[in-house]
Amino acid sequence: MKKHFLLIAFIIASTFTVVAQDKQSLEATALSMYNNTVAGNYEAVASGTYPKIFEVLPKEKMMESLKNMLNGDGYSLMLLKADPKFEYGPVKKVGDGQYCLVKHDLVMKMTFKDPVGDPESKEMIENFKKAMQTNDITFEAKSNSFTIKKRADVVFASDKITKNQWKYMNRAGDKLMEKMFGAEVLKQLGI
Repeated sequence: MKKHFLLIAFIIASTFTVVAQDKQSLEATALSMYNNTVAGNYEAVASGTYPKIFEVLPKEKMMESLKNMLNGDGYSLMLLKADPKFEYGPVKKVGDGQYCLVKHDLVMKMTFKDPVGDPESKEMIENFKKAMQTNDITFEAKSNSFTIKKRADVVFASDKITKNQWKYMNRAGDKLMEKMFGAEVLKQLGI
C-alpha cells in the first residue's frame, strides 16, 4: 500500500512539474514574441509563427508585408516598448496539441509625413478605432502622429505541426483561424 501511495505521489508531482515547465516555456515564448515584434526583428517573429500559416501566406510575403507596414505610403509606424501585461488563458489540450489564448498590450505610434489637420485627425481616429478594434487612440499635432494602444489576442499552439514547441499566430478572421487550428480548438479557447 505504501509503495502504491509513493508511486501515485510521484506521478502527481511529475505531472505538476511538466505543467509548470510547459507554462514557463509558454511565457518565455510570449515574451520573446513581444520583444522581437517591438524590436522589428521580423526574422525571429516569422520563425516563431505557427508554421501552417505559410501554406496560406508564404514566409517571404509575410516578411515583406511586415516591413511595408512600418513604412507605408505617407506614414511610418513604430511599435513602442511598454509593459505588455500578459494575460494567459488556460492551456487547453485538444487532440495531441496544447493551445492557449494569450492577450497583451501593444502600443504603436503612426507618424504622417504630411500635416494632419484637426477635422481630418478626428475622422482618422474614428477609422483607426474601427480598424484596430480599440478606443485608446490619441493624436499629437506637434509630432503629427497618432498613438494607438490596443489589447492583442494571440493563439499559442504546441502540437505535431510545431514539433511540440510553442508557436504563435495573431488572432485573425474566423475562417482563417478555423483553417489553422480547427473548430474544436477555437471552441475550447472561447474564440
